Amino acid sequence: MAGKTNTEKTDELDRLVTSLTGRVDVIQRDIAELPALFTRAAVLEQQVVDLNKKLEALTARLWQIGIPLVVGLSVALLTAILRR
Repeated sequence: MAGKTNTEKTDELDRLVTSLTGRVDVIQRDIAELPALFTRAAVLEQQVVDLNKKLEALTARLWQIGIPLVVGLSVALLTAILRR
């Protein structure tokens, strides 16, 4: 066989165009979803910031309670040891 006929070339070109059209359609759908994904990412980022603030507040409260508790227990333990 010497080469492809015009019909074969046209058929191959048609298959390639169909394949590329399908790929472009998929890419267009993906691009259409990007704004929603960016919005969701922004919401998730804000939730992470809020959780970090809550964690900082909880940590501060634990330090406010924990230090006096440890000191009080240490004093009680020392007092019990020294009274023996």
